[in-house]
Amino acid sequence: MSNKIEYYRQCVLTKKIPNSLDSGELKTTSWIPEKFAEVGLTISLKNGNVWDEGWLVVAASEKMDGELIKNQAHNSNDIWTATSGPCPRGNK
Repeated sequence: MSNKIEYYRQCVLTKKIPNSLDSGELKTTSWIPEKFAEVGLTISLKNGNVWDEGWLVVAASEKMDGELIKNQAHNSNDIWTATSGPCPRGNK
């Protein structure tokens, strides 16, 4: 197992909407690996099993340890998972 720390940066990304009459764009925020988090770089984002190309990095935060990001995402997701039993607070 490698002890190398993988860093991520939270980035603001934009993408031009193709064939848009008003030249609109999509905007999202995502944690991406540090090596791709360079302002001005055009990257692809994975949406399920499909890669969505053409996202421009317009801003990037300071780097953060990837394990912290993965734990945060896992814990945030678990809050919405149904419990196996009744809620201890009851249904009011």
